[in-house]
Amino acid sequence: MSLSGEQRKQLQSAFIDAFPNTESLEQMLSFGLNINLRTIAGEGSLQDIVFKLIQTAEAQGWIEDLIRAACSKNPGNPNLQAIAQTLEPTSKIRHKDSFPQQPITNNIYKLPFNQLVKNKLITGGTILLIGLAGFGLYYSQKSNSLNAPFYYYSQGLAHKEKNEWDEAIKDFTEAINLKPNYPDAYYNRGLAHKEKNEWDEAIKDFTEAINLKSNYPDAYYNRGLAHKEKNEWDEAIKDFTEAINLKPNYPDAYYNRGLAHKGKNEWDEAIKDFTEAINLKPNYPDPNVYYNRGLAYRGKNEWDEAIKDFTEAINLKPNYPDAYYNRGLAYKDKGSKNEAVKDFNKTLTLTDNVFLKQKAIQRLQELDLTTK
Repeated sequence: MSLSGEQRKQLQSAFIDAFPNTESLEQMLSFGLNINLRTIAGEGSLQDIVFKLIQTAEAQGWIEDLIRAACSKNPGNPNLQAIAQTLEPTSKIRHKDSFPQQPITNNIYKLPFNQLVKNKLITGGTILLIGLAGFGLYYSQKSNSLNAPFYYYSQGLAHKEKNEWDEAIKDFTEAINLKPNYPDAYYNRGLAHKEKNEWDEAIKDFTEAINLKSNYPDAYYNRGLAHKEKNEWDEAIKDFTEAINLKPNYPDAYYNRGLAHKGKNEWDEAIKDFTEAINLKPNYPDPNVYYNRGLAYRGKNEWDEAIKDFTEAINLKPNYPDAYYNRGLAYKDKGSKNEAVKDFNKTLTLTDNVFLKQKAIQRLQELDLTTK
């Protein structure tokens, strides 16, 4: 079910009225849907938490279940019942007032239900209890089948947050078995496979998520990462480009597309992407972006530009041995031997990487030979 902007606003107000604090909202979700509120909405004001909850439920296809659970937990709230009745024509939401009015007979009086009410043989309180009992029966019968996929999906998210990748994969798989057209379950299972460096499995899951939900920038982005790890540069570039098309302000996609171009020695394209990544995050500069742009400039023998970027990377991350080493190479190639010696020596003091140490020592030996 898709809500209009006004319906989301009304539903948010009704939820805040029915569940005036986070604790009551948490209990409703836990008891009614077996969902952890904090996993979905995190921290924040009650208004923000309810907004994120409704947004997630609508996006993942369980908004009707959410409204049912809320009505079941607080059936006497008029605002909640009003929005449920408003949404009923376009959904399958049931509450106590929407059950078919079939004739209900009494063994003694053998009268139709409406006649029992008219003769005051059934009071308003009894009617309410009958309605609530009927709703509870309806909800209990429906909730197991409707909520089971999301239950496993939520469990998978919880395991993923704890870096329990195998358990997460099992739960996402169970969610998919129960609900085959579940793009978010495929996507998150792909993330779990990616964390285990299972690139082919990750690519398959991201692909299925995209097949089910074509406008899924993060799925394209992460599939691009998996292709990049396999040195499949062209496939990676295609996926990062699609992610950028869907989400233009996506600095990580630009950065990783730049890395893929760098992997193909396409220096100009790499520099453009690294520059765009920097421009999109002016307040949160990443030393790795400057470092890799410096490598691209060095690939073009533009020593001064390379030195500027390696220097900026070092300013942002003072203990960055690779940046010192590559700045030393740029100084060496430029003919600035004293600066190169300083950077190679600094590399030796910062790194525990045997291979990098050996390279720095070799460069120092080369410089020593050229000065004699």
